[in-house]
Amino acid sequence: MGVYNWDPWDQVISAFVTIINPVSGFVAYFEVARGDHAVSKTDLLTVPDHDTVSMFGVRKYGFFNNPNLLLVFEYTRLLISFDHIYRSTGGFGGYEWYDYNTFEGRRWAAHSGYDSDDFLLMFGYLGDKWAFIPGFNYERHGVVNVRVPEVKMEFRLDTRYKYKGFWFNLYYEYQHEQHLGFTKDNVYLDEATGLRFTNTIMLGVEKTLIF
Repeated sequence: MGVYNWDPWDQVISAFVTIINPVSGFVAYFEVARGDHAVSKTDLLTVPDHDTVSMFGVRKYGFFNNPNLLLVFEYTRLLISFDHIYRSTGGFGGYEWYDYNTFEGRRWAAHSGYDSDDFLLMFGYLGDKWAFIPGFNYERHGVVNVRVPEVKMEFRLDTRYKYKGFWFNLYYEYQHEQHLGFTKDNVYLDEATGLRFTNTIMLGVEKTLIF
């Protein structure tokens, strides 16, 4: 019978930095977090990515000297370390007592889930009366733990119009997904399997109430 030399409780240390230049409309933010599964300082320096996640983003308001143009870039990295086959992965995703990062079948960590990364790019017009913001999202799941990860490519269009204090929203999203469920782990990387295509249209009305 195996004996564990650590307890089931995890501690996480994280750092978040935001840089804002209100004159140029530039905003940059960075966050990195790590669990407490480093055995020593040498272990931390040798395998710095073990049980470590990060996120980086940039926003630029007033792009091309136009006060209503907006550019957004963001990358989230939740990959497990490449040495996970030799040691505990740590974190909250690999443990039964955390239900493997799920709750009743739904992932609850980041929206992309455990062992994933996510790239987001948006560029559009954001004004006082109307907005037109297209976006592109590229997401992978099971990047390290599976030979061929699940892939989701998403094209979105967010349009809004303000009339007498009400925001009327029209949101369209097209998703192209590949290798869903990791059904074929021995395929070539450029072979599309487990395909799914979806189209989503949402209508909304927003109103701010001040009491």
